[in-house]
Amino acid sequence: MGDTLIHRVAARIRTLRESRGLTQAALAARAGLHVGFVNAVENAHQSPSLQSLERLAKGLRVDLKSFVDFPDTSPRKTDRAKEEIAQINGRLERCDLDSLKKIRKVVEAMTT
Repeated sequence: MGDTLIHRVAARIRTLRESRGLTQAALAARAGLHVGFVNAVENAHQSPSLQSLERLAKGLRVDLKSFVDFPDTSPRKTDRAKEEIAQINGRLERCDLDSLKKIRKVVEAMTT
């Protein structure tokens, strides 16, 4: 498959389906779509409408954004982590020393 958005979305849908142990027929039944359509979408032969994407998301029990959230290749992942760290730091600055010591112990336990 190529690296166009439709190919990436198609691969993502297939990966999500397979990770849930679903066949194309099972996903089609859950989503209220024809199995041939699911096959065509997964093989990037057909571009699904937003309505079809919503149905596929419900059938896979994921948020619609899961189809276009490519965390393994997203350059913004680092930016999101930095934002989280900044928010945590902001809260930590308002803590007293005893609370900070407890928080440090929890963080150490979670990261070892």
